[in-house]
Amino acid sequence: QNLRPAYPRTLGGKVWWRFVESVGPYVIQQNILSQHYRALDPEDGRVCSSFDLEEIRRQLRELEGTP
Repeated sequence: QNLRPAYPRTLGGKVWWRFVESVGPYVIQQNILSQHYRALDPEDGRVCSSFDLEEIRRQLRELEGTP
């Protein structure tokens, strides 16, 4: 059962986002204005978002099935 919200597809962060790192197939970006983070899948769909970078990393590791 998937308990994650279904976010609409993004434009991939071309304007207000900076690249932080890749985690497997996912990309973590940071908003240049608000400073919050988000993770995108390979199709630029938002997976999760948070002001806590470690929380984003934890959620992506969970999706990848790694501790």
